[in-house]
Amino acid sequence: MSKFLLISTPRTAGTFYCKHLSEQFGLINCGEPFGGSLGVNKTTKQRFTMGYRTFFGPQPAIAKIHPVHMLENKELRPKNFYNELVSNSTDIRMLVRRDTEAQLKSLFVASYVHQRRLGSWHDNWRDTLWIPDTPEVQKLWRSVELYLYGEIQAQATLYS
Repeated sequence: MSKFLLISTPRTAGTFYCKHLSEQFGLINCGEPFGGSLGVNKTTKQRFTMGYRTFFGPQPAIAKIHPVHMLENKELRPKNFYNELVSNSTDIRMLVRRDTEAQLKSLFVASYVHQRRLGSWHDNWRDTLWIPDTPEVQKLWRSVELYLYGEIQAQATLYS
């Protein structure tokens, strides 16, 4: 029984890659069920529970996780959650984006758009978006930059 685990950082095309792998190998795509920085609510709990049951169930499945997800939703996770994920995975892949600057810009735009409710996280931003250079926007940039580099460092630590 195939269980694929994809460990990636944001804006690496991990959602697309999971979809591709699920189609290629006939896996149930759990998506990204284990994260949730907004805290535990009914939706987060349902997504986590369904993702957990599907991933650890009898059918072949794939799930995506970011390093920060291992710290979120602690009240939902069993003890040794990460070890359980790894030991039950038959195929673990890490997805890295070579162009970190492009990844940072993409994460910043996604964060800006999402924060201001101008679109969804996975929108295709073909239209020109003007983002003002204000102290608030500069603060968001620094926050996104620290977050992304922390995620990259955490992923590198998991790899080693």
